[in-house]
Amino acid sequence: MISFSRSSTPIIFPYTLEDQPLSRSLMIRDLGVMLSPNLNPQEHINYICKRANSALYFVIRNSRNMFSIHALRILYIHLVRPLLEYSSPVWSPYLIGQIDGLENVQTRFVRFVGVLLGFDYRTAPIHDLQLQLNLMPLHTRRIINDLLFLRKLINSNIDAPDLLVKLDFRTSRHLRHTHLFARRQYSTQYLFHSTFPRLQLLANSMPDDIDLFCTDRDRAKNKPDGFPPSEEV
Repeated sequence: MISFSRSSTPIIFPYTLEDQPLSRSLMIRDLGVMLSPNLNPQEHINYICKRANSALYFVIRNSRNMFSIHALRILYIHLVRPLLEYSSPVWSPYLIGQIDGLENVQTRFVRFVGVLLGFDYRTAPIHDLQLQLNLMPLHTRRIINDLLFLRKLINSNIDAPDLLVKLDFRTSRHLRHTHLFARRQYSTQYLFHSTFPRLQLLANSMPDDIDLFCTDRDRAKNKPDGFPPSEEV
């Protein structure tokens, strides 16, 4: 049994089943995502960073001086990065510390590649190496994953009417307003950055030439320059 609440004084009721008390849990794993009572993604981020670092250590330990840079990149993309991105639209963070914690895993891999190329581990040019390896920042990739998830939802590629009704499509008759979704005020930063407000804010910030109703999926994935910079999210 687990109770979800953002209240500082949640109601804790002693549930029973056939007169036997149910044990209360402070963490539950549902479809691969770790959920805490206050729905803070920190525990999930700690969990996936630990798994990703273990996978990265496995790659480094077993490939030192054995594989080309291209092969190492493939290993990272297929064995490490998916652990950091699974179901990201559900838990994508907005706090700088959480964003940096995820990014540090990829930075460790880039530094390792830098050492193989002759750079010092601490002073390796991370940005230049990421460009050379064609690795987007993980934060940018989560933005793209958010938009691809939204596109699938509104085009019925995901059959989830209970989720679709949470989208607040704009119905104004004023043609000057090009935003797809209505703007709303939220009482807390947590609500403002929660999944559906975040998805709608991202969609409204897209350039006019990106149409979520018909834009080709590959075109959306390969056009990161059309997305807003991370500090605007």
